[in-house]
This record gives sequence, structure tokens and C-alpha cells, in this order.
Amino acid sequence: VRYSAKLSDWRSKRILYAKPVEIEHIEVRYRDSTHYSFRLELQAGQAPVMKGNYTIDKQILTEKVNNYVQQWDSIYCLGFEQRTKLKDTLFERGHLLAEVKMKALHHPEQNLLIYFKPISKGTKGVLKVGNEKFDFDLYFGLLNGSELVLLNRHVCQQILRSYPEFYGEKSF
Repeated sequence: VRYSAKLSDWRSKRILYAKPVEIEHIEVRYRDSTHYSFRLELQAGQAPVMKGNYTIDKQILTEKVNNYVQQWDSIYCLGFEQRTKLKDTLFERGHLLAEVKMKALHHPEQNLLIYFKPISKGTKGVLKVGNEKFDFDLYFGLLNGSELVLLNRHVCQQILRSYPEFYGEKSF
């Protein structure tokens, strides 16, 4: 039997965990596209409240909001990055995509800064943002100001929604 004392070998890769019924608010702020930023406020027994940088003259799609909130009990990272030099480089030259905040009942607010990951040897697809090139499938995250995590595109798409997505015409 092999044993490991390394934290990355035995800790859970679940991040930003909250039971959907306990979530008080979720805030997503995009650095370069502020019109997509939003704050979702939830209270038991009341309709969800969406706030953004402008008013949308459509109905809030409660089912879409509920589906979004339900995802928050299963958000996982690919792993935890231990290299402090990489963390310093992100702070100095990293390209921030978004900041995500989530507050659950009786718990402190959690914060995740999501950065584009520069291309490297293992990069399979390239994402071009302006004149810069980044990895299409992987992103770095700084969790609660201290832990560097690696995220895949699916997880980022799961939590990084846009303000207008939650509005539309209800179909009967």
C-alpha cells in the first residue's frame, strides 16, 4: 500500500461548493465585458433577483436561474497548482477573464479569479483575445486569494454565464 503526504493527492477537487438552497448570492464580473456582468440574489420562498449594469425589458427565466444555481453543488477543478512562481506571474502579467463570488448561508463569501492560461507545449487549441493567444481548454483560477487551481473549459462555461442569458419570453 502506498501513502502520500502531499496535500494535492488527498484533498477534494470540489471548489466553490454550496448546497443550492443555501446560496444567498452569486456575482460574476467580467473584466473586459462589463455588460455581461451580473449579481444573482436568492432568498428562500422568493423570486430570484438579477442585477446588472443595465435594465432588460424581458421576464426573468426562473427555470434557467434554478438550473444555473443547481450546478453549484458540483464544481470541480482539475487540480491545485503548487508553484508560487506561476502565481506571481499571474498577478504581474496574467489576463483576468472574470471574478466570481458566491455566498452561502452561514459561510464566508468565496471568491474565484479566473485567468486565461497562456499557451504551452500541451495546448491543443488556441484562443485569440486581441493580440494575445491563450489555451482554449484550460484556465487558471485563484481561489479565495490564496490557492491556484487549474480549470477546464467546461467548468468555466458552467459558472461564467452572462446577464442577458437569464431573460427572455416565457413559453407556455
